[in-house]
Amino acid sequence: MASLNRRVQRFFGALDIVLAILILIGVWLGLPARWAPIDALGTFVALALTVVGLGLVNDRTWAPRAGHLLGGALFLVGLGLTGLLTTTAGQLAGMYGPVGLGGAALLFAGSAIILPYLVIFPAAQFYFLAAENPKAPPKSEEEQ
Repeated sequence: MASLNRRVQRFFGALDIVLAILILIGVWLGLPARWAPIDALGTFVALALTVVGLGLVNDRTWAPRAGHLLGGALFLVGLGLTGLLTTTAGQLAGMYGPVGLGGAALLFAGSAIILPYLVIFPAAQFYFLAAENPKAPPKSEEEQ
């Protein structure tokens, strides 16, 4: 069972590092214009993913807990971002009719691109790394 736990940690650690690289490429090479809040947030998320990923690959004791927390935080951010994009797409399509459908299609495509990286993967990491951190059993009355 310990080898399975180790494999799960290494798997998520490697995926964290790959996701960090993809986020850096997307923020610094993919976006056509620079905006400091997006650049800073994207770089911070990539740095956090890299640190946690290296910790998971190198079997650090803090890494499963940090990966669990990071997965939960990224899941919430990704879910919020996806919800905002789809809501905005619906508003564009409703307010501007056929003209707004073009913008709505772009926003739906953006949310479809974000979904696997900032919703599905962090949810899986949150779930599987939670199993890696079982809480200590409660102490019996004799031990207290």
